[in-house]
Amino acid sequence: MREGGKAAVARSLDWLVKGVPSALEPELRQPAMAFNLTVLAALLGTVLEPDLSGVDLLIEDVSEHHYRIDRTMFHLTGSPNVRKVARLRLGRVGDIPFNDPDFGRDEVSIVKEWCERSGITYGGRADIGHDVLNRVVPFRR
Repeated sequence: MREGGKAAVARSLDWLVKGVPSALEPELRQPAMAFNLTVLAALLGTVLEPDLSGVDLLIEDVSEHHYRIDRTMFHLTGSPNVRKVARLRLGRVGDIPFNDPDFGRDEVSIVKEWCERSGITYGGRADIGHDVLNRVVPFRR
């Protein structure tokens, strides 16, 4: 229903129906998994937590303050399971609410810092997000 939404649906169907590689996130390594940062953090420690060993892990989020992204990354990177990823990549983080006072760091610097602190390879940006430009990331082990 959004502007550009038809193209997003077509891109997804191109992958699902025809296996068109251009629908995929372009820098993807396999195995790979993509999650909303907040959702993934909530899965940790539950029976639904996926095995992330050797995975190209892509994260994105929407409508979270920078301080919440920071706290969530603290939680995420403290997980022994998450520390087993091949690399962690950051997709788009959109609609970030204004914070007063300013947090002082953006989402990229937050994710890089927590990766560095925890020994996780930061693999750069990823072409995923809560938007019509989102690329497909098939979960494969």
